[in-house]
Amino acid sequence: MDQFRRPELSPILAKIPDQNGAAYREALAILRAAAGVQTTPVVIPLTSRRVRRIAGARYAYEHRAAIEAENLRAIRQAASSMTTIWKQQR
Repeated sequence: MDQFRRPELSPILAKIPDQNGAAYREALAILRAAAGVQTTPVVIPLTSRRVRRIAGARYAYEHRAAIEAENLRAIRQAASSMTTIWKQQR
């Protein structure tokens, strides 16, 4: 968001025709004030419920990934066995 780092280059100010007027100075002051607000990070507190939910989702994802890896291994093994059987029958 360039309008907060360099408010004088903001597209909002470009729409104001009189760059020496009161409206321009007011808009520039508002953008400069907003620049200070934008630099403060937003902190979302992690409650124990939220931590448990995140940990549960991560466990479920890892568990599902392990199942998928095992399924893929089994499919590859079955395909390899079928190829061997097919070659023997020829």
